[in-house]
Amino acid sequence: MKPKSLTFLWIYLRPFLPRVLLLSLLILGSIGLQLYAPQVIRRFLDAAQTGAAARALVTMGLVFLVVVVGQKSVSLLMTYFSEDLGWAATNRLRTDLAAHTMRLDMGFHKLHTPGEIIERIDGDVGRLAEYFSQLVVQVLGNALLLIGVLVLLFREDWRFGLIGLAYALVTMTFLRLIQNPMVRIWSEVSKAYAQLSGYLEERFGGTEDIRANGGEAYVLRGLYPINAVIARLRIKADLFGGFTFSTSHMFYILTLAATLGLAATLFLRGEMTIGAVYLMTFYIGLMES
Repeated sequence: MKPKSLTFLWIYLRPFLPRVLLLSLLILGSIGLQLYAPQVIRRFLDAAQTGAAARALVTMGLVFLVVVVGQKSVSLLMTYFSEDLGWAATNRLRTDLAAHTMRLDMGFHKLHTPGEIIERIDGDVGRLAEYFSQLVVQVLGNALLLIGVLVLLFREDWRFGLIGLAYALVTMTFLRLIQNPMVRIWSEVSKAYAQLSGYLEERFGGTEDIRANGGEAYVLRGLYPINAVIARLRIKADLFGGFTFSTSHMFYILTLAATLGLAATLFLRGEMTIGAVYLMTFYIGLMES
């Protein structure tokens, strides 16, 4: 993320520092539980393969259940607090934008319709609220999870660590390359929706005059080009998004194949247990999510 974006984010999150700290603790707790859960399964599989007592297996199963339920509970709280934080921060931004707009001269308001301004203040900021929550929970959380997974992979076997590191570097490089084109596309989509909102607001406001003068067909003809632009941009954005998802998933499939190939080789040589094989594939799967 660019420094200006971080500065902007901090300005509106600073008044909610206690919530930020609480959310940070929840993220760390969720990551820790996600990383610990497959360790329990590994011990369970290895113990079952060596013929451990049923009581020990049941105990490990109960531990796994507690860990998973705990992780899901923490994840639920994390989602709630991230959404609450995102909307609280962006509500302050809405207030600032509305006050700024009211101070602008009439030349600005003649160039921009009320509907367009409303879409910018409410619609764009609403999407920004989602960005806030997703940034904290998904981007930062996944970054910490990725670091934790890589550390554990290298601890288990440096070869699996290198596979995971290569996957992370290739994926991040790819996402970095497509970041600017994707931002431009969705910026155009946002502008098109703002234009649609402005057009509809003005026409709805003048419904009586339009109907009195028989202008319904004229208004609809003006609506078609705007919708055509939105449709074209959304198709472009969806195709680009599909390309991004498919390419990223292909990187994951290749990484998983390499992991399974190495794990199978080591298992057949007797250098890995079945639990360790499961653990490596599970951690690689966490990196893809």
